[in-house]
Amino acid sequence: MPRSLAARYLTEHLQPGEHWLRDIEAAMDAGQVVFAVLSGSFLDIIALQDLLAKHDLPPLEAVIDEPRWFSQVTGVPSWKPRRSPGKGDGNKRGSDNGPRVSAIALPYQVRSTRQREIDATDARLQTLLRWQRDAGTRVLLVPCTFLWSKTPPSATPSPIDRVLGTESEPRRLRRLSQALLNRRQAVFRHASPLEVSLGATETVERASVRLRRQLVRTLLKEKTLVQGPTRKSPGRVLEELMRSPRVQRHVGVEARVSGREQHAVETEVRNELRKLAAIQDPTALRWLHRGLQWTWQNIYQGVEVDEPGIERLRAAARDGGIVLVPSHRSHFDYLVLSDVLYQYAMSPPLIAAGENLNFWPVGPLLRRGGAFFIRRSFRGQKLYPALVEAYVRKLLREGYSIEFFIEGGRSRTGRVLSAKLGLLSMLLDSALLLRDRDVFFVPISVTYDRVPEVPSYVREQLGGEKEGESVLGLAHSAQKLRRNHGKIYVNFGTIQSMRDTVRTVRKPPTVADSKREAGAPDESLVLRPKERRSVVQALANQIINEIAGATLVTPVALVASALLLGAREGRATVTNLRLLTSDASALLSRMHRHGAPLASALRGQPSKASATVIWQALRLLESHELVTIVDNSSTHSNLSVADEARLELDFYRNTVSHFVMTEALLAAVLLAFSGPVSRKAWLERTHLLARLMREALPPGLTTQAEARIRGVLDEVLVADALVAADIVTAHANAAPDGTPREDDKPAEDLIYAWCGGKRCIYRVAAQIMPDIESVVLAIDVLRELTAEPVARSEWFSRAKTLHGERSQRNELCFSESQLKPRLDNALKVVAEAGLLAEGDEGSIAPSGDFESAAINLTPLVEIHARWCAFSRELGHETHDVMPLEAS
Repeated sequence: MPRSLAARYLTEHLQPGEHWLRDIEAAMDAGQVVFAVLSGSFLDIIALQDLLAKHDLPPLEAVIDEPRWFSQVTGVPSWKPRRSPGKGDGNKRGSDNGPRVSAIALPYQVRSTRQREIDATDARLQTLLRWQRDAGTRVLLVPCTFLWSKTPPSATPSPIDRVLGTESEPRRLRRLSQALLNRRQAVFRHASPLEVSLGATETVERASVRLRRQLVRTLLKEKTLVQGPTRKSPGRVLEELMRSPRVQRHVGVEARVSGREQHAVETEVRNELRKLAAIQDPTALRWLHRGLQWTWQNIYQGVEVDEPGIERLRAAARDGGIVLVPSHRSHFDYLVLSDVLYQYAMSPPLIAAGENLNFWPVGPLLRRGGAFFIRRSFRGQKLYPALVEAYVRKLLREGYSIEFFIEGGRSRTGRVLSAKLGLLSMLLDSALLLRDRDVFFVPISVTYDRVPEVPSYVREQLGGEKEGESVLGLAHSAQKLRRNHGKIYVNFGTIQSMRDTVRTVRKPPTVADSKREAGAPDESLVLRPKERRSVVQALANQIINEIAGATLVTPVALVASALLLGAREGRATVTNLRLLTSDASALLSRMHRHGAPLASALRGQPSKASATVIWQALRLLESHELVTIVDNSSTHSNLSVADEARLELDFYRNTVSHFVMTEALLAAVLLAFSGPVSRKAWLERTHLLARLMREALPPGLTTQAEARIRGVLDEVLVADALVAADIVTAHANAAPDGTPREDDKPAEDLIYAWCGGKRCIYRVAAQIMPDIESVVLAIDVLRELTAEPVARSEWFSRAKTLHGERSQRNELCFSESQLKPRLDNALKVVAEAGLLAEGDEGSIAPSGDFESAAINLTPLVEIHARWCAFSRELGHETHDVMPLEAS
């Protein structure tokens, strides 16, 4: 009884993992199960007994070759088989020939090279191997790891460590104190079962050596996943980097080029490395975890984690190095991801952070949490990039996981930004030098119901100065966090293998590649400069596409997208609750058809948004003054969104707009046609629009050649996305009076016509119309300029003024079209079309043949004019319920 109470006390917080029960039951069905624990501690055996009882699994019947006192403490008898069982009954569960379930204990220090401990381990394994051979039954060895502390091993043990053992490899007294003090943070992990059997020509002694190595390697991997690699002091890391031949070579080159003394350059390098390196501290991680758990439960409503993605990440970490590549929309991103990994018993990564965050008290705290600070730009520098590369290479070689933001800075628009290749290139070079293992790049999307920094993003996009990070700014931000900000969502994309990417870019995989043993050197990973650039670009494209594809459709993003479809009346967008629910359901259905991952609240009926979920999202937006709700009744509530609020809601719409942007292109082109249109004409005009507006398109289109754009659009037409949504209908041809007529004709000859009315096309096209309107605004601003160039800041100021004037006259429909990122993209469009002449220092002026070049953008102007006309025409229907989909 006391032992049972002690076991429950120790293990009540242990989480075995999602697949524990399934894996163990499958192993028991397949044969005899033997559990192998990392240490020989009786605490582990007691804890294992209790876990088996909790999951209604058969109890341990024996512990192999342990002394009598061990059996008395654990209650599990020691087993030393003294006779060979009969061949006929070896497979029967519960037979007299051996225990049904047994446990084998390994030495305390599995890294030890002491012959006594190795002999003890081999003796146990030889006992098991002989019994398996004589019994003729299948034996599966399940490696199990109990960790009563998440503190990684130290490279320099203290005097206390020498007496009581280290934090990660403690002796009995220290292990008992760890179990009592850290039971809430205790971790249990299991690995895939190992087959216990003799090879055709193997002796028992040789097989025990092989099995011991497999076990130690497997158990240490699981341990390292939780605790991380061996921890070194900052001084030792600095000295090892300074002794690196690559660093010494760069120091020598810098000394010769600059004419300075060698020791002066070394002093500079030491100072730079001291500023650069992280000092990840286990105590700081524990306190950060406690503080962040309070934050997620009080400021936010918790964190929703993609648990299958966590398991994929864990599996990849067992096979090689890990580089985490999350989206970047908030300063919370690195805190969220590190805390999620810590909570799921994985060692938090070391994070590449910008130097702007290295201010007191945030900088020292983040550095102890795992951040290393690098400069925003390496331009014009040679020594500093070499130091960053040397540090990153050392981290990968020693087994640390690394996190960096491929977009560079935070996205101010909500969209996934184009990749910055500098740090990715360094990481790839470092990964290529690890010939014994692969490196996996893990795309991750961190999404929020509400991002606290969005108001400051809008202020910057309207021309305001970016506020630098400081203590005062931190205090001001803390005041804004008192309100409810909804949920945080962490979702994982498809993990990208560095080796697979290299082989795909260089050549198709060969049979030799597939048969190469794991860990064997791969000469095909040696890249020429041109191949290296191609690999970096291909890897960046894959990561960006996966981040965009892994972004969850949240209730707030869905409601924001639906709200911005409403008709504009004066300085506000108005709609009602029933119409909003109809629009949200139509958007959700289309996003689901395109494979968009959905937040848990939206997964119940992906073709129809729940009215309760819509209402909760509206209440959240109302609490932040982004929506005004007039409660006429529960079903007919009128909703109003001010122009200023549209600018914030646009951020949340942009996080998911890429899922329906291709359909928006197709619908926008239909606006330019007065009647039915042939498939060929529709595709050609859509391809032209996609080429003009590629800066606003999803990453999967913008990162590809024009042929890929055409192919993607054609795939959408083949899939009949708009036909499936009952927005357009396809016919073989049309009668002279315009009436569609059915015939069997090839797809190229199909004629498409609207079937859902103007409102359907109008609202589907709304996703891309702000970007088109920005181009129209840019054309008008350039037309008003004289031939004298103006500074870019002056040009943006004039664009903002003109936007206000034309909006008053209802000639412009979107307040968000004046935002600087959209106008930046618009400038790229007009420059490519030949309307722009840039002067000195980036000044702007219309080109000499402005009017003739403007003809190239006539399709955009026509589409925008048609959409605005529809907006005015349909404004009176704001309070009518007209479903977007005929169904």
